[in-house]
Amino acid sequence: MPISSLFYEVCIQECQNQTSEDERFILMLIRLLYKIVHRSMAPLILIVEDNLNFLETMKLMLEGEGYSVISAVNGHQALEKLKNSEKYPDLIISDIKMPHMDGYEFFQRISQNQKLNQIPFIFLTGMSKDKDIRFGKMLGVDDYLLKPVKEKDLLASVKGKLNRIKRSEKVLEYLQDVEYNGQKLVASVEMGEIKQIWIIILYWHDVVGPKLQYYYPKIENNNFLERIKEIGNQCFYAINLIYGDQKKIQNEESLLFSLENIEKKAFIYFDAFPNPKSRSGETKFMIGIIAPQITHFDSIQIKNYFKSMSEKIKNQSKIDLKLYWEKISDILTSTEFFM
Repeated sequence: MPISSLFYEVCIQECQNQTSEDERFILMLIRLLYKIVHRSMAPLILIVEDNLNFLETMKLMLEGEGYSVISAVNGHQALEKLKNSEKYPDLIISDIKMPHMDGYEFFQRISQNQKLNQIPFIFLTGMSKDKDIRFGKMLGVDDYLLKPVKEKDLLASVKGKLNRIKRSEKVLEYLQDVEYNGQKLVASVEMGEIKQIWIIILYWHDVVGPKLQYYYPKIENNNFLERIKEIGNQCFYAINLIYGDQKKIQNEESLLFSLENIEKKAFIYFDAFPNPKSRSGETKFMIGIIAPQITHFDSIQIKNYFKSMSEKIKNQSKIDLKLYWEKISDILTSTEFFM
């Protein structure tokens, strides 16, 4: 039993043996203080769900297990609550189909925020198609539970993710004690894997959809080239699913996710340039890097090169793909931080 709980039990037992009014008042204060302390120490879970009845059921399940719960009815409201919150949640559970901002876009916004992107994230949805589940996992979601979710499955998933946080915190505490003078402990990509790094650039065409325009390094095997095209299309459709086929791009967007079918990571950058001949008045394009491993720190540095490439595309300038590939490969194979 935790020390705080043991102290509480002893105090209650002692006070219950007393009968004076003052002692009963002290007993009431102890109970109140314990509830306050327990609530502040309990893991905080954010539920984002537009079905109010299901939301209330979820809250009751989790609060019954001693968790603290806050809630929102869509991604936009959830972001506002996170923005104004004094404490970030230890876990986020979100539905996918919601008004104003769906679960996919909400997760993407969380992933781009350095203060929030380490919070475990569970998608909770009624969509049971395998492709929807694969897409959620591809984005990097920690778990995917189908409605109607069983209480034991929900609690098991929540407990597992929170335990992972505790283990991660212990590892971070250990690493903080290690003096490595600004160096990474391990490179994201070993030198022997450098040929498994590819830069791809795709444009969106109204008739044929995404089309591979450029790539590096050169691929001699036609079957493998077709595979790279297919992967590029998957990446383009993935980010298009988040932002919508006809939605105009106001600002560039980026996304880091897993390609589980080929055991690779992809970091993609989405932008557009004006094109009056296009149905949407612009041509969307995607710049991507595919590699055995890409970390969040890698993506921050790579994004600067993608921005440079994007400006060249918009200005119709020539892009030296070999040069950019070399610079990005240096990031992925380096054991130092470029901060």
